[in-house]
Amino acid sequence: MRRAGILLAGGVGSRFQGEKPKQFLPLMGRPLLDYSLEKLLLETEVLCVVCHPQWKEELASLPHWREDILVTDGGKTRQESVYLGLCCLKDYQVEGVAIHDGARPFVSRDLLQRGWARLFQTHAAIPVLPIAQTVALVKDGVISHYLDRSSLVTIQTPQFFRFEVIWQAHTLFQERDATDDSQLLQKLGLSVDTIHGDPWNIKITTPEDMILAEAYVKQGVGV
Repeated sequence: MRRAGILLAGGVGSRFQGEKPKQFLPLMGRPLLDYSLEKLLLETEVLCVVCHPQWKEELASLPHWREDILVTDGGKTRQESVYLGLCCLKDYQVEGVAIHDGARPFVSRDLLQRGWARLFQTHAAIPVLPIAQTVALVKDGVISHYLDRSSLVTIQTPQFFRFEVIWQAHTLFQERDATDDSQLLQKLGLSVDTIHGDPWNIKITTPEDMILAEAYVKQGVGV
């Protein structure tokens, strides 16, 4: 299987409120984006980075940047950015694609390899983790009812798809505002397989998350 990756780095970090988008902020001496870039380069044959036009020049300063990496502009939404990444890969004869958020710096080679292995057997596979806390539905500031957490999971990236399947989903449902690519496959009536996720594979959303990320790096995670 010819494997491709889409690394989403098009956000401008409105919630983070930093001078730079969070994916370019330093994390223990390296830009945050460089951590996931390094791992994806090891586990794909073709890689496309989706980046806001204003920050494209920053990509060349990443320690693991290579001239053969494809770059395309990001869209107004995550879904549009993924579609633009797929368009960038369309002529490269790829069979499978891993779509990953650049704000998750600690993706491991083990997770990538397990995702590709599952994709050999199916058309889509995404990493998930069980929910450990009690979960409730709140309405008007009051708990409405409690949910059965045994059937609930949190969803991570990278998510693995047969290229033609995810291409069809994005082409047909461009008007949707999906926050997760697997949602579009359900619109096609296709099931989505799961693999066990990685608890280290956190998403950096707030400045507090960077404190946790620094602690992870000090413990050898992601390096």
